[in-house]
Amino acid sequence: MKDDTRRIIDGIRLHPFVGLMLYNGVSEIRAQNPGKKLTNLDFCRSAIAQLGKLNLIYKIEARVVLPRGLDDRTARLAKRQRGTPMWVLTDQLADKSSTIWSELSPSLKGGIVWQP
Repeated sequence: MKDDTRRIIDGIRLHPFVGLMLYNGVSEIRAQNPGKKLTNLDFCRSAIAQLGKLNLIYKIEARVVLPRGLDDRTARLAKRQRGTPMWVLTDQLADKSSTIWSELSPSLKGGIVWQP
């Protein structure tokens, strides 16, 4: 069974907002590149790498120590995963949510694996 790419990528859970942003991002990239095929998983892997490099998301692990300043909802989500790592957004990503894909589009195109 395939993993739901809005929830899990390569065994790492996604904060619901991060999953929603990735889902919207792949739709936007597909609209910008008609005629090209792109899987959700390939896009998400590339986007997560870029977002991580820009410190717009970070990985937490509840079995280690949760970072200070984590909101209660995210802390509960992380603890509920029983040690599964989770990608969490920063405040910077929340602020850029409407423009992030147009800003990242040039850097993503090199890392995306287009399907034949």
